Amino acid sequence: MRFSQPAYFEDLQMKLRMGDLLLNILYLRYETTGPAWHAKRHSHSSYELHFISYGRGMLAVDGRTFALGRGAFYLTGPGVFHEQITARDDPMMEFCINFEMEPLRKKLRDPFEGLSPAERTRMGEALRNTGFWIGTDGEDCIPLFEGIYQELQARRTGYFLSVRNNIQQVILRMVRAFAPEPPLPDTAD
Repeated sequence: MRFSQPAYFEDLQMKLRMGDLLLNILYLRYETTGPAWHAKRHSHSSYELHFISYGRGMLAVDGRTFALGRGAFYLTGPGVFHEQITARDDPMMEFCINFEMEPLRKKLRDPFEGLSPAERTRMGEALRNTGFWIGTDGEDCIPLFEGIYQELQARRTGYFLSVRNNIQQVILRMVRAFAPEPPLPDTAD
């Protein structure tokens, strides 16, 4: 699906519990780039998750260059300088989620979360220990990003919960993509 209009959803006041971390979602952006679009070298004090839904371009991080195309998925952590340039003949559409992370103050088990202590630790460590990652959408996130965009445009009853659930799924799938691991042991008796 191509979105013709860029959209910026800032100051969402959205917090997510992911493992032993609390994620503060700062903003969501949907950028339809033009032929001359260029995000000059910059960094953030937060994490930025980028997803290219169509088009092509180039990413530069720490002196390395990466080709971007449909399904490219990358994460830049705090202080990671990055630069992005769209292809003149095939401009990109980018979804972006910007978030901060902080450790949960209380380590109480949330009965609605359903995560084992090992699973909470793995997820938190994977997020904390990744400053930069790039890959492709092997976890089928395109429909989730499109769903977020559609919910925020329509703002129907329950849209905030739907958006939060989709963001949580995107971040979970991103963690699975960059931190593959063996299955957790079965804790059921």
